[in-house]
Amino acid sequence: MSIAINSIGEQLLRVVAIIPVYNRVNTTIACIETLKAQTYKSVDIVVVDGGSSDGTVETIRNGYPDVRLYADAGTLWWTDAVKLAVENELPKLDRSDYFFLVNNDTILNNDTIERLVATSCNNNDAIVTSAVREVSGRLISSGARMQWGFEGAEPLGYDEEEILHNEVLHADVVYGRATLIPTSVFAAIGNFDAIRFPQYYGDSDFFLRASRAGFSLLIDCRSVVKCREDDANTGVHYVEKAITLKRAWQMATSRKSNLNLAAACRFMWIHAPAGKKMASAASAVARNCREIAYFYSLRHASTIHRFRKIKSFVLSLPPFPLLRNYIRIRPLFLTFGELRRHGFDPIEMLQKKEIYASEIPHTYHLNIPITRILRKWGRFSGLVLRNYNPYAIQRIRRFTRAWVSKKQICP
Repeated sequence: MSIAINSIGEQLLRVVAIIPVYNRVNTTIACIETLKAQTYKSVDIVVVDGGSSDGTVETIRNGYPDVRLYADAGTLWWTDAVKLAVENELPKLDRSDYFFLVNNDTILNNDTIERLVATSCNNNDAIVTSAVREVSGRLISSGARMQWGFEGAEPLGYDEEEILHNEVLHADVVYGRATLIPTSVFAAIGNFDAIRFPQYYGDSDFFLRASRAGFSLLIDCRSVVKCREDDANTGVHYVEKAITLKRAWQMATSRKSNLNLAAACRFMWIHAPAGKKMASAASAVARNCREIAYFYSLRHASTIHRFRKIKSFVLSLPPFPLLRNYIRIRPLFLTFGELRRHGFDPIEMLQKKEIYASEIPHTYHLNIPITRILRKWGRFSGLVLRNYNPYAIQRIRRFTRAWVSKKQICP
């Protein structure tokens, strides 16, 4: 075995790149070529085939004899494949070496591994992943910060401003598209859990366990890879148009779908804090059902349009306009304490002019783009629900009357 040396004579840490594959031989070959073109020269390539029927095994054996190939006669799902590779490769590595998880539909830059290794070394051997764009150029989530209960996780890495103005983003969970993992992580928390999470949530489960064990999880915003997101590559959950009832059922139940209801419920029940297990599981299932229902509803767009016209007419009748205006005002009175309880930084929001002072002391109005409300709806919904509390609105009204009276007496 040759030892890679960099330009100043130092020995490079070894990186074992793991590619789980099932069919799509041309996509796999393209991924192998991008790994061979890396500027980081100490990369061993491991392909784990889960029972391909398109000649993937023969093509790799004949064309790439230096690639280590694990072929299974049956069917290996993603987590099974990664676990098998780690079990076989880990004894050959030192504690300072790395595994690099990469899906074969990921298009790497030539310096991807070099950047990730440097970022990991500069951050106490952190787990590091790349930001990800679709081939079309749209950023997609490459990690998340977990928020248990009804609020759900906060996705990271899909916002252009985040990527442009940060070197790294700290996450609780990252995904396995292009992720560098120090071998010391496996010594601390064990291998991937292929029993409970054979496909989706297998990476999230592993990285959340690593985060709780004290390892940092980072998204390197300077390393942006591309991903071929489509139905064949990504899974049955990937849709760009209306779906049939049969497809909706597949999205809810198939192992190839990240909207799988059983997997989402299981993940939340295992990892959520004791008092929030039920709420977290129910919320995850509800979000997945809502997303599936949305795509199914596109088949009945005309019916929905007629329903919306009827609803708009009904809501235009008295007293609905008055109620709507009344409700619209209610979530605008916010305190610093309430913002902090829901995960916001009020000082930063003031500086960005996302909130501004109201006439009531110590309360503020929201002044943020609707896009941010939609991205962080889990957080903002908590603020809205708080203001639907009739006791809270009565307190605000009494305070307002007292404050106005005081101003009239002492101008």
